[in-house]
Amino acid sequence: MAKTYIISDLHMGHTDIHEKWRKEFCSQSDHDETMIQAWNSVVKSHDVVKVLGDFIIGRANLRYLKELKGTIHWTLGNHDPKITRDILNEHTNISYVDGVRPYKGAVLSHVPIHPIELVYRNWCLNIHGHQHEDKNIGDKYFNANADVMGYFPREFHSIMRECGKE
Repeated sequence: MAKTYIISDLHMGHTDIHEKWRKEFCSQSDHDETMIQAWNSVVKSHDVVKVLGDFIIGRANLRYLKELKGTIHWTLGNHDPKITRDILNEHTNISYVDGVRPYKGAVLSHVPIHPIELVYRNWCLNIHGHQHEDKNIGDKYFNANADVMGYFPREFHSIMRECGKE
């Protein structure tokens, strides 16, 4: 049975990522290879990964998509390239691209959603990225940033259970 995983802010192809805040990596290629290995160690070919933005920096680095297992549901972030029809046709492991996506009672987004919107829409949890530190902004939020999650995608139901939403 296919599993659904969540992760955000992989920043693959980000030329100075290892100098800015992921200083444990000696180069961009070391960083990117680690992201690919972490992903593929968890995700199987029949699984789905919901990436919540800042996934791949620059169109040239879309080549990494061919190395990742699973079907990708991509929520765009502030560093992602513009995704066009030709990109979707070339990279058939991308199922869809969007901005904000309700999913099984939660809402998936790159940046945290305003708390009033969560109440208005009756969303029990906002799973988001964008924040590279583990800041507790409330019990209706889960930060799926790769920095916070140790660079490994997390299974959706385990996140919901951890947050007391299942």
